Amino acid sequence: MGNETEMKDDDFEDALDLLVPGTKGRAKRLFEIRSELEKESDRGCALVAAAYLENQITELLEGFFIQQSKKASGSLFDFNGPVGTFSSKIKMCLALGLIPKEISSGLDLVRKIRNEFAHLHEPLSFDTESMARRVVALLPEVSVENTMAREVFISKIQSMAATVHLCISNTFSRSAPEYESVPIKENTEDQEIEIAARRLIKCTAPEITYEQAIDMAKRFREIK
Repeated sequence: MGNETEMKDDDFEDALDLLVPGTKGRAKRLFEIRSELEKESDRGCALVAAAYLENQITELLEGFFIQQSKKASGSLFDFNGPVGTFSSKIKMCLALGLIPKEISSGLDLVRKIRNEFAHLHEPLSFDTESMARRVVALLPEVSVENTMAREVFISKIQSMAATVHLCISNTFSRSAPEYESVPIKENTEDQEIEIAARRLIKCTAPEITYEQAIDMAKRFREIK
């Protein structure tokens, strides 16, 4: 009976993975990351947490961008690329509407916490007053029963990761628009009508003819 239940659970998980690719792996990783963070020193905890979240938003961006060659994709994420740093990835994710503002703010604070632990030569822990304040400010929407700053930090990291996982599940790769040769008209007015007509063709259903779109665009332009 136990084996049958386990098989049914596995089938359910596999079906979920077919519905939303990566669900099974991300759910498993969500609980593994807590175990990993709990084993680390305070410094290690901050660095591993930041690295994990950065990897997740990298995956989010990769899932949103158009499919490209490995070389082309890699150039985007190189250190000197447009999304080569944790900070630039956070800003890009927010600008593209891939993450909520709360997560953007939380990620930026995690980045700052990581930098403080990484670059400060003096002893630093989550119990340090300045660090404890940062932890309180991290994702304030999330209520954590534990009062220990380190445990609060880990719980909030796990909560942030869960939200980012959901964002990944809701994100789909874009497609580059097909090339369309746009004729240059004799004057500004006709050029405006040309662009408007082509837009009308794209957004109407069923699709109208080019001539009908031009006529509609002219009529709209006459409206004062």
